[in-house]
Amino acid sequence: MQLQVTGPADNSNRWFRDSWQRLMLVSGGILLLTFWTLAGTILVFQWVGNSSTKVAGFVVAGYSVMSGLAALSTWRSRGRSSGLEARTWRNITLGLAAWTFGGIAYIVYLMTGGDPKEPTAWSQVGYIVAYLPWYFALWQLRQPALTSSRRRQFETLQVEAAALLMLSVLVGSILWQPDWPVSHNLAQLVPAITDLLLLATFYGAVRRSNWSRATALTWLGYSFAALAVSDILMTLFVEQGHVLLGGAAASGYVVAMALIVLASSRPLRVAELQNRVRGTTGIVAAGGLTLSGMAVVVSPQALRPVAVIAGIILAWRTMVILSERDNSDSDPLTGFLESRAFERHLGGVVQLASTERPGLLLVVDLSGFGAWNARNGYAAGDRLLMDVAKVLESNGPNATAWGRLRADRFAVTTVSHGAAADRAQADLLQRVASKAAAPLTAR
Repeated sequence: MQLQVTGPADNSNRWFRDSWQRLMLVSGGILLLTFWTLAGTILVFQWVGNSSTKVAGFVVAGYSVMSGLAALSTWRSRGRSSGLEARTWRNITLGLAAWTFGGIAYIVYLMTGGDPKEPTAWSQVGYIVAYLPWYFALWQLRQPALTSSRRRQFETLQVEAAALLMLSVLVGSILWQPDWPVSHNLAQLVPAITDLLLLATFYGAVRRSNWSRATALTWLGYSFAALAVSDILMTLFVEQGHVLLGGAAASGYVVAMALIVLASSRPLRVAELQNRVRGTTGIVAAGGLTLSGMAVVVSPQALRPVAVIAGIILAWRTMVILSERDNSDSDPLTGFLESRAFERHLGGVVQLASTERPGLLLVVDLSGFGAWNARNGYAAGDRLLMDVAKVLESNGPNATAWGRLRADRFAVTTVSHGAAADRAQADLLQRVASKAAAPLTAR
């Protein structure tokens, strides 16, 4: 098997730089924001007389217009990019559009006599729906150019989900109202938990990337953090009857949308994101485990079982990660790199590869080794594998790193020397491996 690694394409230089059109866009957005805010405020003041409803209508009108402006800006970014970058901006735009229409639905709810302290489900649908395309966009960005095994992906998701549950329990403990039914409390936690899930997904996408204000994801991160803080503070204040403070907290939505506008003028640097191969699962597990004791102590009775289960998962995964750190990087039978160490090495190859200097990955697999090993015994199987490893190393290209990916699968990475030379090298390895592994066949 032969694979050339050239690294993902980087579209960071394909950006809209016409300052006059950008000035017109911002100016028009400010005028639209002013008009819509005044119109929404006048409508709410004319239709209702409750002061808390007026405050809510004023704030909602403001951030709805700002989200519409952000949607226009991200849609323009989609038009001047391509590939995964364009799909990401498109999904962000869809989320912003849903958020904008959610604001319109909420204003209608207020104008028909709705209480901002107890919003109905239909008045919140637009806001919840907005997160779905955002999740999908970040999930696509977090997929590296070199994917891990299904087992490794499951382990990573397991740790991240447990840490997220632990953090959600802590936030839920702050917002929990003892006098309310459990169902009402859980409903109030939906916005905050949705934001935490968004931040967790964002972290999964950028955890191995540079944090620079020159990239769009940095400003998107600030925006998502502003959404989370606004949701948590607004829920807390409104629950306690401080409507004016809740309105002030909701102004963070305007800040969040403004940050998305800033993000849309910067590149996503998809290549940098996809070159990430290893995550920081150990740090996440240790951080979540640190929070577990506090979460179990301060959490209400209804949330305590969740904190205990998440703590057990994190403790188990932390011990597994620590035990793996003590393992040797070499396979004891062949001397090649074991699969995890080879994956780390291959990650460096992917990061250094380019169109001018492509990398090369060659994989050799022994067909039928499992059945042959069962018939002839493990000692004979070990001797055969050592013979195959010896001839592969002797006939492999210079400046290489060999790895044993599975019992009967070996791989090597090196610099590509052109399609013809790479094919000749692959054919040579296949022949010598088949000869050493007879009666098995190498492919």
